[in-house]
Amino acid sequence: MSVHIRACGIGDIDAAANVLASAFEDDPYVGWLLPDFGSRVARARWMFSAVTRHHLLHGHVDIAVDADGAVRGAALWTPPGCWRHTVRSQARMLPDLLKAFGPRIPLLGLADRQKQRMHPSEPHWYLQAIGTSPAARGLGYGRSLLESKLALCDREGVSAFLETSNKSNLAYYERFGFTVFDEITMRFGGPRAWLMWRPPQPGGRSVI
Repeated sequence: MSVHIRACGIGDIDAAANVLASAFEDDPYVGWLLPDFGSRVARARWMFSAVTRHHLLHGHVDIAVDADGAVRGAALWTPPGCWRHTVRSQARMLPDLLKAFGPRIPLLGLADRQKQRMHPSEPHWYLQAIGTSPAARGLGYGRSLLESKLALCDREGVSAFLETSNKSNLAYYERFGFTVFDEITMRFGGPRAWLMWRPPQPGGRSVI
């Protein structure tokens, strides 16, 4: 099996959004924001489309493609110092976010403000989302996406940060050098979230 990691282009946005929407269908955080299971994936596509476009302008989007060029995985990263949403970036995302959340969009805003307060003050690459299509799970696409950017973190001597509301993900991320440093509960009935940190590792890290 061939896995190729490359930067997401404008023409890849829909495919990346589709992959992430499917990957997060059962995620506790997305389920809290979008409680209607029947429309969740469709609405999540609008959400991830908005966020992916934002990251293409202000950050980094990596995609994992197979030998035929089909997008099987995607990761949304933000470079150090760039993770705060500006008024301008929020305005760019608003049309798609309104399609995704409708009258629940104030909850998204409250959740986003709480998540922004979670960030450590130390410079870091922020992994906002990573996922693979259901048919590609367990085939190394997620691992390849993580290894690619974490190798850059190690070369730059910069830490990486993520949060997850899915407890079953903790052991997976620990394999790549992340450790839990805090646990919070989202306000307004939201799920628990685990905050994970990975310091730069000279020489890289072997994944078990």
